[in-house]
Amino acid sequence: MCDLKKIRWKTIKRQMCGVSHLAGNLSLMRFICLACYLKLVCVCPCVCFAVKVMKFNKEQAAPDVSQEEHSHTYTATSVPTETGFRGSSTLEEVVEKQADLIEYLKQHNTLLSKRLLNLTAQH
Repeated sequence: MCDLKKIRWKTIKRQMCGVSHLAGNLSLMRFICLACYLKLVCVCPCVCFAVKVMKFNKEQAAPDVSQEEHSHTYTATSVPTETGFRGSSTLEEVVEKQADLIEYLKQHNTLLSKRLLNLTAQH
């Protein structure tokens, strides 16, 4: 009789819970695995980004402005700030400065084109 009560109790327990004890453990394991997977999916990109930032900071790369651009004779202070202002310079000096500026901008354009080609070749 005692065995019959135990069997009935187990049957009632299974019916009330809706799953067997083994199935309950499996669903708990699935839940734990799913939670771990979601954590990995969220954490891995952050860790990868942090590693890339640390590598970039360790390289201590030089600024984008190269020495070639720095050494050019053209400076921003040699250009008058007011439109139409000539000061004591003659027309030939103004034309010469414009020619120097055009030459500088051509060289700068060539340099930027080379950089763009290098970047597109890398990707």
